[in-house]
Amino acid sequence: MVIFPQFESKKAAPAEIPRTPLLGLDFHELTRICESFSLPPYRAKQIWHALYRERVANVEEITSLPVSVRHRLTAAGHSVGMPTIAQAFQSSDGTERYLI
Repeated sequence: MVIFPQFESKKAAPAEIPRTPLLGLDFHELTRICESFSLPPYRAKQIWHALYRERVANVEEITSLPVSVRHRLTAAGHSVGMPTIAQAFQSSDGTERYLI
């Protein structure tokens, strides 16, 4: 029997890890993230290359990183952060525009 329902303990929903997008970060910011994981500095170059040259869609596609590092990045809430296309528009001249 609950006498004061406003004081009844409520179960909190499990906290979801906020996703920190890597896309948009410069080389120095990626280096700081690698340092926070105690990774060698060349890992930042590998991540930068995967993001801006290889155009990976998610962290698991960064095959130049060991699987353990990819899992650690994902567990810490990092993601590539590619925008999703909500709608595509095509003009009469063939130009395509995207609503993201």
